[in-house]
Amino acid sequence: MFQRFTLRTHLIYWDDSHFWMEHLFETKGRTVAISKNLAKGKNGVASTQDAFELLNHEQPTAVRPEKIEVLQETEELLKSLQTNSVY
Repeated sequence: MFQRFTLRTHLIYWDDSHFWMEHLFETKGRTVAISKNLAKGKNGVASTQDAFELLNHEQPTAVRPEKIEVLQETEELLKSLQTNSVY
């Protein structure tokens, strides 16, 4: 805690509404985090296409990495457990 580190972030995948970014916290070792993000505008959640347009970038085709597929499957499983819970 409270150590200096270098943070390297890059966009690894996107769909119609979300961006997934990988964050590398580099110090004496290497810790990796992946975050799922969305863009909001004055009219609510913006599509990734709208976000790319606002950045004056053409939206390239995204290839879903296996780790994102696993995260999405896990997220769906967790959602189903919450809705089917008896507690």
